[in-house]
Amino acid sequence: MGEYLEALGSPKEDTTLGLQRLHCRAVRDGTKGWATLKSASGKVFLEQTGKPYVWCQQNGQIRKAPDETSAVVRTTRMGEVLEVLEGPREQEAGAEMWLEGVSCREKTKGWLQVSSGNGLVQLAKQSDSVYKCEKVCTMTEQADSAEVVCELEPGEVLEAVADEAEVASESSSRRKFRVCKDNKEGWITVKDKDGTGYVKALENHYVCNLASHIHEELDINSQILNTLSPGEVFEANGVPKEIIREGGSTVCRVKGLDGADGWVASKIGAEQVQPWNSRYKILKPVDMTRGFSASEAADTVEVVRALEVDELVDIIEHPAEDPSSGLMRSRCVALRDKLEGCVTVAEGTAGDSILMRPILAAEDGRTSMETVDDEEPHQEANARASMHHNDRHGKGGGKRRKGRW
Repeated sequence: MGEYLEALGSPKEDTTLGLQRLHCRAVRDGTKGWATLKSASGKVFLEQTGKPYVWCQQNGQIRKAPDETSAVVRTTRMGEVLEVLEGPREQEAGAEMWLEGVSCREKTKGWLQVSSGNGLVQLAKQSDSVYKCEKVCTMTEQADSAEVVCELEPGEVLEAVADEAEVASESSSRRKFRVCKDNKEGWITVKDKDGTGYVKALENHYVCNLASHIHEELDINSQILNTLSPGEVFEANGVPKEIIREGGSTVCRVKGLDGADGWVASKIGAEQVQPWNSRYKILKPVDMTRGFSASEAADTVEVVRALEVDELVDIIEHPAEDPSSGLMRSRCVALRDKLEGCVTVAEGTAGDSILMRPILAAEDGRTSMETVDDEEPHQEANARASMHHNDRHGKGGGKRRKGRW
């Protein structure tokens, strides 16, 4: 009950069973298949509705994957509205693994997260193939060549190349290594004929699989002191420390007005992202203006009228950033007198700077079919908002998705 489906075609009649069937995709997890719209007796299983959207209660991030350690696509703005392409679905919290130590290249001391809370991402792995130069040595292109790659100083950290075995000769034993600071590869003398060692194996060292932050404290929200690139090495002072995070999160794949596609997460119990409704409630007195710009320095600002607390308005263009002022603004219609204009949705970065918010489902007295009727003007408004955005940023128009059930 309550799940969203995206129609992949027109409803079909199953004449054998007397059913109306629809080929569709479940928005929650992307599963495709056929669902019954209406039974032979007239019982309705699916009803047409508007596209699902979420809105951001505070600034956040869109990431490439559902995990919080995934690369950031871009940041989101307080008051921004995002189309839901997949989800929402719950993601359980788990144990994060952290290490205290020092980076081998820049000697930054702090805490490094080794694995994500849900275990999906291993940020760094322990390696027994990490070495340190004990003496000045030369790295060559091949085991038996004199073509020099680079000269290495004492203290340089190296990782042995796993698929290359050590090569022994009468004069020395040599092995292929990767220089951790710049990823150069070549052959180095491990030990000469006199038994002199040039490199020494190191214990309790970790090699980063992904770009990883060194934090000042054992906390993902603490100050970032340095960012290690893939392949860089971190020396641990002890064994990894397990941190259990309470609660899970709700994740969904979204698309922004600018076409940005990725995942947003919202912690359960402190939802930063909420289901969106096209009807808004005014939280603080705010002016409705004729034009989109809110900066008098950029354009003449004509006030239509002041909106009062608890007034309701219907959004006809999704909130977007006003380049002249940096504020999140939206075009809407006041329910009281049907006046149309532009209103500031959010300003600043503090939580109390939301000036208007979507009403909750319990506050919405409209029926499902009334919201469907509202969808067509809003689809046009979405297109208008997209054109406004593209005009501002020099981009071409995009396609709209159709057929939500």
